[in-house]
Amino acid sequence: VDKLRVIEEAINYIKILQGTLKDLQARKSETEASLKASSFSVMQSKESHQVCDVQIPLSLTMAPTSSLKILGSNVVGNHAFTSIWATQQTGFLPKLIFILDINQLEIVDCTINTDGCSTFYTLHVMSRKSGQEAAAKAFRSALNSIISSHKK
Repeated sequence: VDKLRVIEEAINYIKILQGTLKDLQARKSETEASLKASSFSVMQSKESHQVCDVQIPLSLTMAPTSSLKILGSNVVGNHAFTSIWATQQTGFLPKLIFILDINQLEIVDCTINTDGCSTFYTLHVMSRKSGQEAAAKAFRSALNSIISSHKK
């Protein structure tokens, strides 16, 4: 009788786990769909297409293929903040990190959102150079390099 009871309890526990797994998978699917929709709506919003306090000429904010846009950038002290929209390109993120590094800029924070066809980067970088003017120059140089490097 004890073995039979243990087997019944094990079967019931497995059924409970299967139900829990099914619920979690459904919640995961809902969350993924919600995240895709919200990151797409961020890229489509009017505010995301406005350029705010751009420290570089507007003619340089778009790559020749229009596959990259600098949506906004700002330099405060030796910190810089920017938002970049780019079409998917293999190896772009490592290239971006390399360009920042050679311009003596360290990533403090980075948020990346994608909808499968394009990617939206929000970067907070800090210059290893002292002074706001040197930091702004390093940041402008990095943005120019990023723009010229993102080609199809």
